[in-house]
Amino acid sequence: MTHRLPDLSSSSQAVLVCVTAIALGLALTRGMIALYRHQVAVPHQYPASWTSSQIRFLEHVRLSIGIALIAAWVCLLVSSPAMPQSAPFGLTEVVFTIVLLLLTNAWVLLVIPLDWQHTFVGRMNFDRAVCFILVWWSILLGGSVFVIVQSATEAAERPVYVFGTYA
Repeated sequence: MTHRLPDLSSSSQAVLVCVTAIALGLALTRGMIALYRHQVAVPHQYPASWTSSQIRFLEHVRLSIGIALIAAWVCLLVSSPAMPQSAPFGLTEVVFTIVLLLLTNAWVLLVIPLDWQHTFVGRMNFDRAVCFILVWWSILLGGSVFVIVQSATEAAERPVYVFGTYA
């Protein structure tokens, strides 16, 4: 059984709907740009110091991030029935949906062909660049999934920690 949160005010509802629409619009726009650039075969431009095997590894990293992002969406869909509810829609589900839409937008931006030479990551050594990308996305996706799962856990199932000495 889920517990209830206070009902949302009309201004809160409007803000959440607008932010969700903006995040969805950003993700869809970036997705359409990615599909267009894929159809016209716009190539990525990597720094000259990166080898072809390093570039293939980066492509695998981007694909793995996409798979992890899909797993985060599945986690949200599975966890949403157990999250706290409020009327007319769940506040926690909307906030997590907005976060995952923004992460999806960032991932599509990572996939869109661009000139990597002039980016912050492109100026780094390849090993540091890939390490930075992996750590950054691990923190973002891991933290998102952790918070989604924690918010779906029943309040009664959460342990209560008592600190200090009581007589």
